[in-house]
Amino acid sequence: MPGETICKTAEYTVRLAKNEMEGCHLVLHSRGGSERFKVQFTQFTNANGDELKTDLFYEHYIRCYYKKVDHGTFPDALVEIGEDTVCELEPNKNLPIYIRAKTDADSVAGDYSAEITVTDEYGSEVLLRTEVKAKVWNFTLPVTPTCVTAFGNSCGQGFRDRYPVGEEEYKKIKKKLNDNLLEHKLSPYFLLNEITTGEADEEMSDPRRTSFIIPYTGNEQLLQARWQKVSSNPDWAKKAYFYVVDEPQTLAHVESIINVSEQLNRLCPGFRQVVPNNLQKLRDDLRIDLVDDVYKDRVNILCPVSFNFTDPFYAKKMQKYKAEGYDLWWYVCCAPLGPFCNFTVNQEGIRHRMLFWQQKSMNIDGMLYWETAYWDYVNPWEDIMTVPWTKSIAFGDGLLFYDGDDGPVPSLRLELVSDGVDDFEYLTIAEELFGRKYVDKKIRALSTGLTQYTLCDEAMASVRAQLGDDIEKAING
Repeated sequence: MPGETICKTAEYTVRLAKNEMEGCHLVLHSRGGSERFKVQFTQFTNANGDELKTDLFYEHYIRCYYKKVDHGTFPDALVEIGEDTVCELEPNKNLPIYIRAKTDADSVAGDYSAEITVTDEYGSEVLLRTEVKAKVWNFTLPVTPTCVTAFGNSCGQGFRDRYPVGEEEYKKIKKKLNDNLLEHKLSPYFLLNEITTGEADEEMSDPRRTSFIIPYTGNEQLLQARWQKVSSNPDWAKKAYFYVVDEPQTLAHVESIINVSEQLNRLCPGFRQVVPNNLQKLRDDLRIDLVDDVYKDRVNILCPVSFNFTDPFYAKKMQKYKAEGYDLWWYVCCAPLGPFCNFTVNQEGIRHRMLFWQQKSMNIDGMLYWETAYWDYVNPWEDIMTVPWTKSIAFGDGLLFYDGDDGPVPSLRLELVSDGVDDFEYLTIAEELFGRKYVDKKIRALSTGLTQYTLCDEAMASVRAQLGDDIEKAING
């Protein structure tokens, strides 16, 4: 937080596998007047001169204010620090700097170190010099994540208004968003190119992508052409799905699901479809169970909102359907809040990551999130109440990017969500090596339920270090 007292840490070690990004924070504090400074950082280097790619960002504070109530100010937007970037410390305030290391499949395992130097704005006077270390475990995370993700990139009217350029330039900006999501192991909803064109082939074949939407259209000829193209390649067909109806609540929604499913069954045999649901029973008729009475044999990707899994009977039913061959995802949005983990700005950062440990504990395959660049109602740098119609305090819901001058600016929450996907991978590898009991024990050390979990960062770092050490030892003998 801006005025929070941070205890000095003599050193810190970033721990990561190959094909992973992981970071840490350096928090600077001004005890007197405002200060302007520059940050210099050497790449992480080992004894043989091998390097890890490293990026630096300063964390821009975002105020969460709604209906005359101040809910706090939190670091979130990540503004890249270059050689000529001059940062400024306000009097008696913190400025967090995010240091992100990145490995690839060819990175050399072992110990690395880097030096960070803070100088005055002219680079002449050294104000701080300290060391950061990195340990690269000798195992590699797969290019294709085990955790299936489906993250919105519809980019509403606010996004379009923010970048009023020609279509080719606008496409390049959206490509930056898609590339950034994929770099963070999150699959964007929509491809940049029309599925029936050759330009879409590379996008559908990208091994980092675990899913994509086939856009639904009333034009049956085009709908059929899209499906024929996708189904011609088993890898594409495995990733592709339809998403036509969202959060059904009325009999009219049920009728839409039935009609769409009948049409898809006729035109696109073997199709996959998701219909996220925040209710278990239909609001119009409580006798109608959405999954048992509507989704069965129509919707083969089940995707309830996370709080539904607090009902043991419902959670057991979901596992029954999964055993029968249905895919099982879940999602969060403007709900649930309170003690549940979510991706909102005003939650402790550990919660964004913890949600994926809970996902593994519930034996759920995928995570869906409705949007990542939604600022239709606000300038997010000044007002982060992105979904005011919900009348909740879901600050930053549907937003993991800010609108920068040259395109989307990532957030600290994006980094933590990506870290959660990697944590899911660690747990999956550990399950294959050591069995489910081992994994459950590690998860229970941090979380025993969707509303019972630790907020201690050191505890999560310790369990994760145990996972990495055990996996490395098992794989390398």
